[in-house]
Amino acid sequence: MVVGYFPVVKRLWTTDKNTESYLAWIGLLLAPCISLLSSKGVLATVHARRTIACVSTLLLLMVRADIRRRRARSIV
Repeated sequence: MVVGYFPVVKRLWTTDKNTESYLAWIGLLLAPCISLLSSKGVLATVHARRTIACVSTLLLLMVRADIRRRRARSIV
């Protein structure tokens, strides 16, 4: 599952333009957060935490891309 994030991570790391939707990714972050409240198995907890870590990383990269874009605009 984590391998599926690699293309998005690579694109967000190398670009100065964020093409991803914050709303969609925040929604994808809320789902495992809510599932942690009701998860009773170890595997469910591990999966939810892994998803939270991956999506949080993508959100940070999205913010980074937006900051880099603003800096590039202010320099020009």
